[in-house]
Amino acid sequence: MEKIRIYLKNILSLLKISILRWLLKRIFERLIPIRVV
Repeated sequence: MEKIRIYLKNILSLLKISILRWLLKRIFERLIPIRVV
């Protein structure tokens, strides 16, 4: 049971990080018209 909970926590944190990165990317693309790779 504990392992599953830890596993879920890890997945949630990874999701949060990826969503945050995606949001930052979108904001920067909006601020800067030129796409930076």
